[in-house]
Amino acid sequence: MIVGGYFLAAAVRPIIAMTAAAWQVVVLRVVDRLGKGLRTPPRDALIADVTPAPMVGRAFDCSAGWISGGHHWAAGGWAVLSRGADVRSVILWSIVPGVLVTVLATWAVRDVRDGMDGKGTCP
Repeated sequence: MIVGGYFLAAAVRPIIAMTAAAWQVVVLRVVDRLGKGLRTPPRDALIADVTPAPMVGRAFDCSAGWISGGHHWAAGGWAVLSRGADVRSVILWSIVPGVLVTVLATWAVRDVRDGMDGKGTCP
């Protein structure tokens, strides 16, 4: 579900650049938020499962830090827009971090799954 949620968001966001009506943007944003809802609870559960108990708080802080890093990239998009770039082209560029995070999530989930001891827990 983690990878599916990231994939859904990565697939939908660039399509927003090709919409012709406001209702299409609303529908696509709802689908994007559904992707977030699909990925967030299992991602948090995965972080909690694979992190040693004394380090759980730091692991969630690290996760929040990566999310904040994404917000900084969004500010970069604003800077490009403020210099006169086309809105649609900036939105289309959202596919790059979307693909990167989907690949990273696929690798991380597979790596954790390979390390499981068959009982659903990490050794």
